[in-house]
Amino acid sequence: MYAPQIKDFVEKYHLNPDPQTFNFRNIFGTQDEADAYYNTPRSWYGQKLFTPSLKQEPTSQKIPFIQRAEKKIAVEDVEYFLSSHYNGTPYDPTGTYASGTPEEQRKFRSIALDRNQSSCILQIRNDVPAQYAAIQWINFGFYCYSPYVPFFTNISDTPAKYKYATDDTQPDKSAYWLNKLLEVIVEPRYHEFINDVVCKIKLEKIKSHL
Repeated sequence: MYAPQIKDFVEKYHLNPDPQTFNFRNIFGTQDEADAYYNTPRSWYGQKLFTPSLKQEPTSQKIPFIQRAEKKIAVEDVEYFLSSHYNGTPYDPTGTYASGTPEEQRKFRSIALDRNQSSCILQIRNDVPAQYAAIQWINFGFYCYSPYVPFFTNISDTPAKYKYATDDTQPDKSAYWLNKLLEVIVEPRYHEFINDVVCKIKLEKIKSHL
């Protein structure tokens, strides 16, 4: 999906470093040191999860923009990726069994980190009436231990705690501030609380499907 005039635009302004090809990354993207240690490793980890047979380096500047998953992807799989911190690799900064040296744990910036604010997953279902097909899953706070909550995209109103948008930090009134409070409690004692929090989220999901 692209503008039909894009090729003419690139030719007119001499933007293509290799006129024998038309590579969007080479023309419009960047390949600097920040990419190699910021966003590129995140792409590497996502493709490692969904296309595990593919062997790539986390700092490679040739990671495909689009990749075919080796199995069908569920909402829970996307949640896991967006809540990830290089789980199961030496680059996990949370000090787990898989985490490597302190230098390796600090090497790359993970998706889930304490500056997270909001994350969404858009789902279109094909086995329900059209008016119920589209769902937006919304996560506030630190994605690693905040739940993704489903909303029909065609609703005309929103639960009160998701409408409360002020600087008044009242977790009993605001879903946002409730999840930020959870972050404050869990992060300093990550290994003490993380399993309980994750299990609680899974249990609530199971109950919602009963």
